[in-house]
Amino acid sequence: MGVVNADEILDRATNESNRIIATAREILNLILNLSQHYVNQLTNIYEDFIMDLERDVLDIDSYIKDIYELEKDIQIDIGLLEEILKEKNRELVTIAEKINVNWDDSATSLFLNLPTLLKRIGCRLGRPDVVILGIALGHAYGGAIRESFCALLASAAAGRGRWRYVAEIGRRCLQTDLETEVKVICGLAKLVEEYKLDVLGGLSDALEDVRRE
Repeated sequence: MGVVNADEILDRATNESNRIIATAREILNLILNLSQHYVNQLTNIYEDFIMDLERDVLDIDSYIKDIYELEKDIQIDIGLLEEILKEKNRELVTIAEKINVNWDDSATSLFLNLPTLLKRIGCRLGRPDVVILGIALGHAYGGAIRESFCALLASAAAGRGRWRYVAEIGRRCLQTDLETEVKVICGLAKLVEEYKLDVLGGLSDALEDVRRE
């Protein structure tokens, strides 16, 4: 990937955050929507979750049980990601140009770095929901559909300031403290930017280097 001007990329990416977030959501939906059968079930779960979230009457156990049951029949492979990359290629190239990503095969580079870019944008904007969306997309890339969908629900809850639901989803479905994880991610991102560690490689590489220390 070579040396990157991370400050410029992140500045431009922050300015293009709405478009990047929307594209990331589209990619995540394409990964989760593996067939019409699963599309319907996942859509129903998500829509019911949002309605209950707005009414503040969530039964987290029920939603997690539904996701666990659905996960048993879902599989993902690298071929699906390649198909999605082809489908979203034009949009990814346009975004890459706007944020000055000029690596070889910019669409693929942006696609692979999108989970980390979402986290970095979310940290800069003070939006934990975007950071958690990055976590969800990262899980999806790894084929962890249950974890991805749970993180997507947690992102929706965080976006509405319903942190007790975020905590429950994190603990029961992801076995993690999501609020703490967001703080750690943003703390690491701040260190990476302060010490210019992004120049050592790509955005993802720099964060991983810090995590390993």
